[in-house]
Amino acid sequence: MFVASLAHTPEQCFGRKEYAAEGKRWAGELKSSAKKLGVKVHGAHVCTNEHTFYFVLESNDYKAVSELLGPPMLTHSSGRISPVVSIEEAFGLSFVKARAGSDRRTPLKSAELEFPPVFCVSSDVQGIRGSA
Repeated sequence: MFVASLAHTPEQCFGRKEYAAEGKRWAGELKSSAKKLGVKVHGAHVCTNEHTFYFVLESNDYKAVSELLGPPMLTHSSGRISPVVSIEEAFGLSFVKARAGSDRRTPLKSAELEFPPVFCVSSDVQGIRGSA
């Protein structure tokens, strides 16, 4: 699982006339490109005021994620693609268990957590828009 944030300047925004067609084409092909690359899109959103895209992507292949977010996205934006695990998985890591156990009499068990495995808002990839 990966969380990606891609920030661009107002001058590089897909909402600008000179980039709108390129941005719409990329957004329109996102689902089919992801499927072809073996990437599942759990969320694709944009904060228009901040000129930042956010993605929640599932893949075992970082290269596929990078390719999905490649040009034009990474040529217009500064990107951060971070591998993430669910809260339950994080508390299952040996070094986390050791720290949790040192503060408590017994380590935390995943059954004690009330978090869902993955949290994300709806993924309306058709609704991706930039702003000028």
